[in-house]
Amino acid sequence: MTHPIQHDQRARGASHDDDAAAVPSEPLPRTPSCDLALDPGQHLNSTHNDTIQQHLLASHGYDLEVDSSSDRSHILRSPDNDTTDSDSAIGSSSANSVTTSLNSQVQDYRFEFGRRYHAFREDQYWLPNDEDEADRLDLQHHVWRMTLDGALYAAPLAPDIHRVLDIGTGSGIWAIEFAEEHPSSHVIGTDLSPIQPEWTPPNCQFWVDDAERDWDFGGTPFDFVHARMLILGMHDWRRFFEQAWQHLAPGGWVEVQDVCLPVRCDDDSVGPDDPLATWSHLVREAAGKGGIDTEAGTKFGGMLSEQGFINIKEECIKWAIGSWPRGKKQKQIGVWTLENLSQGLQGISLALFTRQLGWSREEVELFLVDVRKDINDRSKHYYWVMYNVFAQKPLEDQQAPSPDRISRSNSNSP
Repeated sequence: MTHPIQHDQRARGASHDDDAAAVPSEPLPRTPSCDLALDPGQHLNSTHNDTIQQHLLASHGYDLEVDSSSDRSHILRSPDNDTTDSDSAIGSSSANSVTTSLNSQVQDYRFEFGRRYHAFREDQYWLPNDEDEADRLDLQHHVWRMTLDGALYAAPLAPDIHRVLDIGTGSGIWAIEFAEEHPSSHVIGTDLSPIQPEWTPPNCQFWVDDAERDWDFGGTPFDFVHARMLILGMHDWRRFFEQAWQHLAPGGWVEVQDVCLPVRCDDDSVGPDDPLATWSHLVREAAGKGGIDTEAGTKFGGMLSEQGFINIKEECIKWAIGSWPRGKKQKQIGVWTLENLSQGLQGISLALFTRQLGWSREEVELFLVDVRKDINDRSKHYYWVMYNVFAQKPLEDQQAPSPDRISRSNSNSP
C-alpha cells in the first residue's frame, strides 16, 4: 500500500542553541480589509458600522523546525500549567445548578471492544463516550487553549455576549469554562451523549441532541455558535453552516476548529508506508465509507462564503506529534498532541476499522502496536494540520462580499 506524504526541505534537522526559543517566522499573509476586531465598548449586535475595526487579529500560526537537542525535559509540563485558573473548575463543588437535560433512552449505552459507545443516533459517531474518552477530550481542549494562547475562541466577541451554543460539547469543558469567563452569557452545549458533569455554572446547561438533525432551541437566536473537533461525526458541513446561519442573530459569529486527516510531514523522515501514515489514510478511507470527509476543513471558508457569511478568517495551524520541533510552545503542543493521539488511537480505530473496513478486533489491536511505536519515534516529524475558521452573519443592512474577500492565514498550509 502506497500513500503520498508531502515532502519539502523546511524541516530538515539543524542544530539550535536555544531549545525553548520561539521559532522565528515571516509574517503570515493577510487581507487587511477582511481582518477585523470588535470594539469592546459596543454590543456584539450593534448596528453601528464603526464597531468593526479594520486591523490585524492575532496569529496563532507558526512554522515547525526540527530541534536536535536531547535535553528537553525542562519545557515538558502539564497543559494545566499554561491555562487560566478557570481550567480547574470543571465539576467544581462551588457550582450550584444541576442543568443537564437527560432522557433515559439516551443512557442506554452500547458496550463493545471493552469500550462504551452512545446509543442515541447509533452509527452517527464512531468514537467511545466513556470516562477514558472524556479525559482525552479534556486534554485535547487544553491543547487548543495552548494553541490560542490561553483563549477559548479567536472570533472578536463582545465581552458581554449573551446566548452561546456549543455544538458537540463532549465532556462539556469548553461550555463550562466559557460560562465562567462570561457570566453575562447563557451557554447551551449539545451532544449525542449525556456525559457532561451534573454540577455546572448556573448559566450553562447541556442538551442531548443530534447536530445533523433540525436544530430547535425555541426560536431565540444565538450570538455565537461554536464547534470543535467534529470531523469524525459530521456528514454534511454545508447543512451545519446553514443551520448556524438560521440560528444566529444578525451580527453573530460562528467558529469552527478541526483537524485535517491524513497526517503530514515536511521532510523525508516519514515514508508513505510508515505505520502512523498508513493509519491516518485508513481512518480517512473508513470514514469516507461512512460518508465523512476528513479533509472538510480545507473547504470551511468556501462554504461559509457561499452561505452568505462575511468577515471570514481562516487560519491553518500545525500541531507537531511529539517533542521533535524547536520552540517552547511548539514543543509543548507536540508533547500533549502525542499524548492525546496515544489515548485516542484505540477509540478512533476500533469501530471504524471493524465496521467500515471489515477488520477483526485482533487485527486492529496488533496494527496499533506498530502505530504506537511509530508515534514515539522522535526522528519522525509528523504533524496534524488544524483549521481555525470564524465568520460573521451580516447585519440586516449589510451584504456578503465576493468569495475572494476571505482572509486566509495560510503560510503553513499543507
